[in-house]
Amino acid sequence: MENIEGRKFKVLCTFCGHNWEQFGKPYECKSCGNLHDFKIIEIEDVPSKNMIEEWVRIGQRNPWIRGAFDHSFDKDIFYECKDLEELTEQFLHGNWCLGSAFYLGNLCFINQINAGDEWLTIRNYTPFESITMRPTIRNGELPGLIERFKSATDEQLKNLDY
Repeated sequence: MENIEGRKFKVLCTFCGHNWEQFGKPYECKSCGNLHDFKIIEIEDVPSKNMIEEWVRIGQRNPWIRGAFDHSFDKDIFYECKDLEELTEQFLHGNWCLGSAFYLGNLCFINQINAGDEWLTIRNYTPFESITMRPTIRNGELPGLIERFKSATDEQLKNLDY
C-alpha cells in the first residue's frame, strides 16, 4: 500500500463491502473485523493535524521564519484556502507578517519575509522551493505551477525539476 500517512481517504473492505473515511493506514474493518483486504477507493490530499505540526517544525528550522515576532509561528496561524482562487487572493493581498501560512490541500506556503512576498513551499512533508508569488500570479503562471507541484514526485520537487 502506498504511503498514505497524513492523507484522508476512503477505504473499501474487500471482504464485506463496508466503506469508510479516515486518515492514515486502515487497520481493521469495524463491520466485519477484516485486518488485511482493503482497497483505497479515493484519496484526498487533506492535511492532518500531524502534517500541520510537521509544517511548523519545517518552518521553525528555516532561519527567516524562526525569527517571526509579529505573531508567533505555530499551528494556529495556518489558514486553509478552499480553492486556488482563494489562495491567489491571499497572495495578492500582500503585506503578510513573517511566518503567515496558507495551505491548499497538501501544499503549504509560509511567508519568509516580514511584509514580503517570499514563500517557503512544502508538499506533504517535503520543503522544496522559495517562491515570489505576486509576479507568478501576474504572469498567469500560478495554476500551472500548482498542478506541476501536485503531479511531481518528491525527488523531482527536491531537485526543483517540476
